[in-house]
Amino acid sequence: MRAQLLLELVGVALSRHELDEAERRLAQLVAYLRNTKVGPPVSLESPASDKDDTAGTLWLEFAPLVFLSTGNLAQAQLRPRRASASYQAAVTLSGTNIKLAAISLAAQAADLAVRIGHVAAVEDDWTSSEPVSTSPSKGKRGFKRKRPATTTTIDLEQDEERWPALLPPSSSEAANLVSTLLEHSSAALQAIGHVLAACTDITHTSSQESSGSNSADILKTKNHLKTALEISTNAHDNALRAEVLALTSSLYAYTAPQHANVMLRRARDLARELGASGLAAWVVRRVIGAFAWSYNDCMCD
Repeated sequence: MRAQLLLELVGVALSRHELDEAERRLAQLVAYLRNTKVGPPVSLESPASDKDDTAGTLWLEFAPLVFLSTGNLAQAQLRPRRASASYQAAVTLSGTNIKLAAISLAAQAADLAVRIGHVAAVEDDWTSSEPVSTSPSKGKRGFKRKRPATTTTIDLEQDEERWPALLPPSSSEAANLVSTLLEHSSAALQAIGHVLAACTDITHTSSQESSGSNSADILKTKNHLKTALEISTNAHDNALRAEVLALTSSLYAYTAPQHANVMLRRARDLARELGASGLAAWVVRRVIGAFAWSYNDCMCD
């Protein structure tokens, strides 16, 4: 019960972008699992050791969720390598346990999203330590991401370098995972599957030279995001709904800017209702930066 409560507190802190609090709660959780005689935590370097004698313990029951939360925290700290390693550890520790299948799928989806985002962000230098605003008139729109301030004693940039470099996901890997997500009974996982399908369509579109192919891919992307929005709305998942709205609005930036503006305002309002969710608020800010219209107009203090 205590472990479940600590995991809930980690989730709340992450949703509010209180990273120091999330890190503190995670440390409490690991310490609790260790001190209740459940065996030492499995390291990320070797998440499934042959010498592991903790089978059937509380640690193994919660380890996948712990690593999933660790990945969420690392992702919020702009540490994609650490996040990916944590998600892969969560998948490995979930194994073939049917009870942990949803956790494994969530971790796989998160890992795929991190790697897709990392590939797309290479030119944008998303781990830059300096917040840089670029002018749309110079051909590059938006804001570079800045690692959030933290009181941790760990040098985040130095620690990030010790994790394996990220590899771009293959088309077959992305397609297989998306297919599995779309067929899942969980509304949240279905919505995430449509978002990932949209992202892979966007990636595919960027590599196309034919305007006809581009139009078809953009239409598929819009349909996936529309379905994701419908699913998240029906499931009352406002966090995912805000992010889907912000992502969808970018597709209407030039064809229907007023419609995009309305979507962003709604995403902003949802983020505020959730306690100024850091991720959703950042997505809104970033998409607004990509538009040609006035920043102040769209943010509306």
